[in-house]
Amino acid sequence: MDVLVASGLDRATAVRRLAAQPAQSELAERLTARLGPSRTAGGYLDRVSGALVVTVVDAAGAATVRAAGAEPRTVRHSEADLARVAESVDVPVGGSTAVDPVTDRLVVRTPPGAPTPSGPHPDTVRTVTGPAAVTQALYGGEQIDTSQWTCSAGFMVRRGSTYSLLTAGHCTSGKPAWSRRGHALGPSTRSYFPGNDIGLVTISNPRYWQPKPAVVYRSGTRPVTGAGTVPVGATVCKSGRTSGTTCGTVQAVDVTVRYQEGRVTNLYQTNVCTRPGDSGGPLYTGRSTGLGMVSGGDDSACGAGYASFFQKLRPALSRTGTALL
Repeated sequence: MDVLVASGLDRATAVRRLAAQPAQSELAERLTARLGPSRTAGGYLDRVSGALVVTVVDAAGAATVRAAGAEPRTVRHSEADLARVAESVDVPVGGSTAVDPVTDRLVVRTPPGAPTPSGPHPDTVRTVTGPAAVTQALYGGEQIDTSQWTCSAGFMVRRGSTYSLLTAGHCTSGKPAWSRRGHALGPSTRSYFPGNDIGLVTISNPRYWQPKPAVVYRSGTRPVTGAGTVPVGATVCKSGRTSGTTCGTVQAVDVTVRYQEGRVTNLYQTNVCTRPGDSGGPLYTGRSTGLGMVSGGDDSACGAGYASFFQKLRPALSRTGTALL
């Protein structure tokens, strides 16, 4: 109602249009299904009149639409035509394509700074710029926030029907509540630090957040197929909100670190770059085996001589009574 009134309609007209929309939606679905993607580019509600308009590519389609009580509009391109155009357009990560029945064009949405998509049909494509599209799916390595500090999600786990994420215990000290992109994520339910560095955050609404058995890896994601261990010299990678995906070598596998807050034992030591905010982020092998979560690192710059430390994953799963998704 408020959206229609804000567009300039009086309240009585807005009420009538809202009341008509269920029947119009049903008719639009029925007509577009009957015509098929090769004879229509879809239907829409006219912003001025509120009438249902269904696009057609031939006179027979127009007669069908008119007989059903909607307004036909003849266009050049069908949905199938524009779908073929979409397949030929190089859409950047975070971009999208959509058929616009009002303009009878393919609308390509690209993030700011992304190259203009190329394709062989410039006359049928309209490019617009907007923020990069992101999924609500939750992956290891993504940023999570409290009201006072930021950390990274580690691995997605569950215990029975309860979904959670593992992160660093020094992140969950004090049992804070967590959010992601300004939306509530869930409470800290377990926190072991010092001694270990294990934190567990319950995902309050898993249907909304869609936790995935995967971690962020460079510009994409990588599945996590299990929890394991590696020896000294193994090549490993980590993901985190600050330094992204960084890789290196395991230098020691049974390390005790004395932090200001106390000792933490049985850690991995690597030369993988970590930065503040990466805490809790996942450590894994090139074959997608989960190894641990970021615990800490030198206060020096990443590079020669740098050392980072990771809480091992298997003890974290045992301590929290959870299993990887």
